[in-house]
Amino acid sequence: MLICFLLAITAALECRHLRKNQFICELPQIDIDTQEYAGCPCEEKIRLRCAPLKGINCTENSGLERQFDGSSFAESLEIFAPCRWTNKKYYATAVVLSIFLGILGIDRFYLGYPVIGLIKLCTCGMAGIGAFIDFVFILLHFLGPSDGSALIVPWHGFRPNYLSSNETYFDSLDNIFENIL
Repeated sequence: MLICFLLAITAALECRHLRKNQFICELPQIDIDTQEYAGCPCEEKIRLRCAPLKGINCTENSGLERQFDGSSFAESLEIFAPCRWTNKKYYATAVVLSIFLGILGIDRFYLGYPVIGLIKLCTCGMAGIGAFIDFVFILLHFLGPSDGSALIVPWHGFRPNYLSSNETYFDSLDNIFENIL
């Protein structure tokens, strides 16, 4: 029994079971056009490249035990961060189309809702009421593209955003990891 206990103590931890204070992750690149993480898939989670801290030994998926130096990445450590998937539809364009051409349903065509766009076109924006409601919904981000993607908002635009941390400031990026792990 003592031998089994000693073997369990000396067995290396699997890299995928490391705790959040045992590794550090790189933030993904930001796409300049969309101001979102580059390569965000439609699942709206992006995999982060994470490196176990210096001196940590852990076992990769291949069964190989590695000692990390703090700069090499563990392939079996899968940490995901939320991101916004965009499909090249701009918030400002949707708002302007809704203000000026909402009665003709052009805003709905732009967002990918052709049937509602035709209904608005044939009924003069449902007597203006539907056009006004769509304008408010687009303005408040309740109405977006039909494919489920997020509208692209300039970096100075109105939208709640994720916080991150760097060497100087500590923000709630850890809170994001707590919700994911």
